[in-house]
Amino acid sequence: GGGNGHGAAAGGSRLTQYVVADLAEIGLPLPAEALLLPLSEARDALLGVFEAVRTTLFASSRRPDAAFGAAMEAARLLLAPTGGRVLVFSHTLPSVGPLKLVHRDDVRTYGTEKEQALLQPADSGWTALAAALAAVHASVSTFHFTTSNFVDMSSTAPLSRLTGGQLYHYANAAPESRDVWGPKLQAEIWRCLTRPFGYEGVMRVRTSRGLRVDHYLWGSSLPGDRDVDVPGIDADGAIGVTFLHDDKIIDGSNPCVQCALLYTTAFGERRIRVLTSALIATSSMPSLYRHADLDALLNIMMRQAALATSRSTMQKLREAAVARCVTILANYRKTCAASTSAGQLILPEALKLLPLYALSLTKVGLLRAGTDVRADERAAHLAAACRMGCTSSGGFIYPRLYSLRSISEAGAAAAAAPPFPPELAETTFAAAPPAGAAGLVACELHRLLPPALKELSDWTAKARIRAADTLAGTLWLVGPAATDHLGPLLAALSKTVEDSDEGVARQVRRCAQLVGRSCDLAVYVPLVLDQLRAPSGAALVGSAATAGCGGNSAGGGADFLRGGGHSRMRPAAVTVLEGAETDAGAIGRRAGWLSLLGELLAGATAEQLRPHLSALLATVARPVFCVPGRASDDDAGASFAATQLRLCSFLGQLISSAGAACASGDNGLLLYSALMRVASVPSSAQHGFASQRRAIECLSAMAAAVDGGSAEALHAVFLPPLLAQITAGEAYKSWKVDSAEWHLFQALCRQAGGATCAR
Repeated sequence: GGGNGHGAAAGGSRLTQYVVADLAEIGLPLPAEALLLPLSEARDALLGVFEAVRTTLFASSRRPDAAFGAAMEAARLLLAPTGGRVLVFSHTLPSVGPLKLVHRDDVRTYGTEKEQALLQPADSGWTALAAALAAVHASVSTFHFTTSNFVDMSSTAPLSRLTGGQLYHYANAAPESRDVWGPKLQAEIWRCLTRPFGYEGVMRVRTSRGLRVDHYLWGSSLPGDRDVDVPGIDADGAIGVTFLHDDKIIDGSNPCVQCALLYTTAFGERRIRVLTSALIATSSMPSLYRHADLDALLNIMMRQAALATSRSTMQKLREAAVARCVTILANYRKTCAASTSAGQLILPEALKLLPLYALSLTKVGLLRAGTDVRADERAAHLAAACRMGCTSSGGFIYPRLYSLRSISEAGAAAAAAPPFPPELAETTFAAAPPAGAAGLVACELHRLLPPALKELSDWTAKARIRAADTLAGTLWLVGPAATDHLGPLLAALSKTVEDSDEGVARQVRRCAQLVGRSCDLAVYVPLVLDQLRAPSGAALVGSAATAGCGGNSAGGGADFLRGGGHSRMRPAAVTVLEGAETDAGAIGRRAGWLSLLGELLAGATAEQLRPHLSALLATVARPVFCVPGRASDDDAGASFAATQLRLCSFLGQLISSAGAACASGDNGLLLYSALMRVASVPSSAQHGFASQRRAIECLSAMAAAVDGGSAEALHAVFLPPLLAQITAGEAYKSWKVDSAEWHLFQALCRQAGGATCAR
């Protein structure tokens, strides 16, 4: 067999296949720049290659020989001028050309010293090829498909382990079970290509005096006194680092650890990321154990075991993991609990699950005894362990258990949610999510939400849009299960619903609409109204949002996430800032909550809104909500003018959704009062009359909602009681020329007409 390659002419209109028949001396048929084209130019040709591979290109081939080594050497030559990424798909043992391999899987060697050789490359040339690829900054990710065949992933694993790529394994990848492994392949290719990725990286970790780096634990174990070349690093990969305490450190001091990574983005920008952590030195063993990080400890234990497979048998590695656990706990008993009974089991609080995890580590595919874990599967586990982060390693070592009943209930609830708002009709979210996926994500929601909400406040728009996309997909899946997390969720959405980046704001609005569609109004409406009722500029002390339903709450509270668990929290305390009515920031925060409320109620029906109309209208009809403070500066005035427009839009939305229910009776008086107060606010040259005109338009819509009546009839009904309110107790005697009530009185006279006022 020969080496096959494909190239597209500029513009992507022509597809050419090149065959290099000489496998002994691989070379490129054309210069690299002639074979590499931007995806935008070669997209159609690339799709043609995929279709040809799937249907016709190898349809008559009867020999499954693979020249894997030759193909990777050609890829190295191709990427030598630029560096880049290589995705390799393999389903058979490399049997021809350089670095060809032979079948060597023998279950009789499992559990013996000969198994060590089985977990290492059969030919050192594979490690040399991986080093050559790393030298030209080429990162390789390999996708291996097996049924019952042996493909020797132990030999080819260095290609991904030493270049910053990832090894993917699809066991039982038979054509008839494509429905099982196909979606997994699609999802992992998509993630591989779209996650943030850094090229041409160089990393160094530095420490304060008294500490030094011992080893970097990555694709291989590297000594700490060096810079680490990182050909590629992605958002899902992690590098383990161990330290030595080799000099005196003063008790109570703050030794520091700093990691610097210099890398190139996919857009060609050279960046440096620096992470610095200040530690606390202590001579107290109880303090040391109290602040131990179980996830980090297990991750390092797993990496060290994976990297030691070339020196130790599986049995010795399992014994070493148990021995380390025993040593840690025995030292705790000796130094922190020596006075307790010898027969009593004493475990440190932070490490109380260490025995469970250590035992589980010896039973997962990475180290498990027996012959049920074949060599290729173990090689895939070893490669995964060398790049896994702390958040993933816990679930890898001790798989999570889910209640099937809970999954079924959560999935059924998501599928039975109300219809989608019209704004989502043309999006991915306009269909019910798969019940099984919805149930699983709902069970993990308390882990998924905190990082997404944290990233939603990032200073870069790219990070915020990524968080908003993740949040939208999560909320679509979980449906009503989001109710238990409404506090922190609504607080984060209120801050970004009017983000300066339109892409972020649009996706956050979709998130709010998904929450409004799935969750009960009786829970989230009181939560939002509590924020809108707070005096202008009120600052929440402690929590970012409240969990209870205060005021006119019609429903129960919502459970909050705190420290990974659920707890019932009381409403956060509110502190009124001096000069609150004129604070531009406070007005802006209130506008955020108002915009969020409008998006939450976007798909609500008149029947759903009816029980909450009184509370909604009573909140927004207050003078402090509709009228700016007297001492407002230009910034506060501009913020308030924008808030008034949002208020009018929200009231117009209520009129459109609730109809006559919000335009008659006591609700009608509240709505009329709010609109007239906005219409009465005097304008300035900077802010114009946009909100006043919008308020008058809403009055006309309100009149039309009541049996198609006119604005004059509306004034005739609601002007007398409103006048009675503002003049009660001869309050008009204290009006001044700039009083809000005086401006309201003038607006009533102008809009109602002389005949109505005379009556």
